[in-house]
Amino acid sequence: MTIERETSVEVVLEETHDRIMAGTCDIGLHVCFVKTVFTFPIGSSVSLTITERSRSFSAMGEVSYLLTREGMGIRFVELATRDSAVLHEWVDEENAASN
Repeated sequence: MTIERETSVEVVLEETHDRIMAGTCDIGLHVCFVKTVFTFPIGSSVSLTITERSRSFSAMGEVSYLLTREGMGIRFVELATRDSAVLHEWVDEENAASN
């Protein structure tokens, strides 16, 4: 189950605190795809905040794959209970809207 509408995302590289503001159009319960030409190396630890309408959630993640000039896939590795609940709400809403 994924969310396929455009949302904004801030990704911060843990090692250097470099920051990317971008969009994401594919969010699942365990991974998201960040649309950006600027990427971090595979395996990089990142923190991310995804905002959709007036709601947001934060997670710790790891860059799991890159698509040249398209973006990077980030796997969620740590998600607080409150943030996990928001993510599940979004996915449930997306599933209800597509049925």
